[in-house]
Amino acid sequence: PEQIRRKMQGIPQYKIPAGFILSQQTFSLEKNEITANMKLKRKNIQQNYAVPIEQLYVELENPQSEIHNKPIHMNQETMLLS
Repeated sequence: PEQIRRKMQGIPQYKIPAGFILSQQTFSLEKNEITANMKLKRKNIQQNYAVPIEQLYVELENPQSEIHNKPIHMNQETMLLS
């Protein structure tokens, strides 16, 4: 998280994402997340990651959530960051 904050210095606030989802899974053709030309299929990615995306919004809206202080591990492969 500290590395991310350093890289974001100098970027206008409105361009900085409120949160991140880190996953050990790569986007794949098998899961229909990319095309043969390696372009992202955003709608399919949103569908495949709907649960972590929703959880990220819930955590970010809660001022008492621990996401504001440290990453939240959803499982062995996915983590939420603020």
